[in-house]
Amino acid sequence: MNYRRKDTTDKSLKLCNNSCVICGWHKMDYKGNSLVEGAHIRDYSDAPEIDDYKNIIALCPNHHREFDAGNFYIDPDTRIVYFYDDDEYNYENISSRIKYVDKRYLIYKKSKIEEMRKASQRG
Repeated sequence: MNYRRKDTTDKSLKLCNNSCVICGWHKMDYKGNSLVEGAHIRDYSDAPEIDDYKNIIALCPNHHREFDAGNFYIDPDTRIVYFYDDDEYNYENISSRIKYVDKRYLIYKKSKIEEMRKASQRG
């Protein structure tokens, strides 16, 4: 059985300054623990052996849920965030906040989201 490694999440959150890379949300609980979440780019359930900090970004709970639902992706080359909902703002290049992320994970996530969206349009 594979277990998530807390140290990998902690490292990625630290590299993101414990702030959501999309909106900058940065909250702590009463003990001083960050409420920002470590979001796997390539789903952990899909490949638990890649529980690597280069596959994790810091997201607020709302953006984490939207990311997992496929509501937006991060372009692997430009690192610009693209929301599929026309009402959402397409954020600027966030490469400075996620420069440690392995491009292969962003490519994989974008392709999975595109597959998911095509399948939902078919039927």
